[in-house]
Amino acid sequence: KESADAEYADYIAEARAKIGEALECLQSGEDFTDVMLRYTEDERIIGSDGSDGVAAFVEKGELISLEHTSSVDWSPSIKEEFAKLEPGQHSSIFMEGGSFRIIYYEAEEPSGYVPMAQIYDSIEAVCTEAARDEQWAALLTEWKKDPALVIDEELLKTVGTENKEGN
Repeated sequence: KESADAEYADYIAEARAKIGEALECLQSGEDFTDVMLRYTEDERIIGSDGSDGVAAFVEKGELISLEHTSSVDWSPSIKEEFAKLEPGQHSSIFMEGGSFRIIYYEAEEPSGYVPMAQIYDSIEAVCTEAARDEQWAALLTEWKKDPALVIDEELLKTVGTENKEGN
């Protein structure tokens, strides 16, 4: 167990250092959004190959409710950390779902009627991203059906690694 714990500590050391730097930036007074954009690895926010991030998440954040639940709700640990915060505060570093996290309580979101025109662009951004993901998955599925396609799994395993010559 000690060996496994040491190996795991080595494995997460870089991520722990990165989130520690982010927390130091926040504690020195930097804006949460600026720090989040510089340090996050969340592809919904920063995008990934062939996909932009979702601007609505950057501009408005995501809702966390302690009163309501849904089928795509936040984990109990995120809600627990959120419950400790007041508007304008960020959390300390915590681990959730195998990731280090810092969350920020921007402000209360008033309940009640919101005109569609006021939120249309944000909804459109989220739906567009989901549609792109679905279309890409469908395209890959069709592409993989092509009998002329040969997937070299050994070559794929080397993508992003250096070869013996350092290239």
